Amino acid sequence: ASADEPAKNICRDVTAERVRRLNASTDKKFENLSAEFAYLTMRQIAFEDLNLELQSHEAWAALEAMHDLPLTLYAEGQPFQLRESDALILVYVDRFDEALVGKLRALGEARRNVFVYAWAPGQIAPELTGLDIEVRPVRETLVKRFQQ
Repeated sequence: ASADEPAKNICRDVTAERVRRLNASTDKKFENLSAEFAYLTMRQIAFEDLNLELQSHEAWAALEAMHDLPLTLYAEGQPFQLRESDALILVYVDRFDEALVGKLRALGEARRNVFVYAWAPGQIAPELTGLDIEVRPVRETLVKRFQQ
């Protein structure tokens, strides 16, 4: 895309389509070229507008990337996202949920590296007192990470 051609998107319209076709091919000569694929878009958000404009799937992708995790699809409409890897457990809390508290208590007792990111960390942190779980604010974490 450019100022002259804002609708033109070579990555979306050409490259991504080529990768999708390659991955869908049943031709044996391409089987070693097939791979997982994610197409991401970027946009600029002013720091003061982060709370209002940042969408949950964008926050989730940023948090996964910050923890060096492969990106996964965000399950829209869920109150939280949870991702386990060998090294850590990543949790994004879009809105407070009692089911999450029980799950986090069990994870915290297992003594694994658990990182919880919430828009309102004050809601969830008191529920996890005594557990080795880090509760971090989404906004401040992202602003600190991406501030120039």
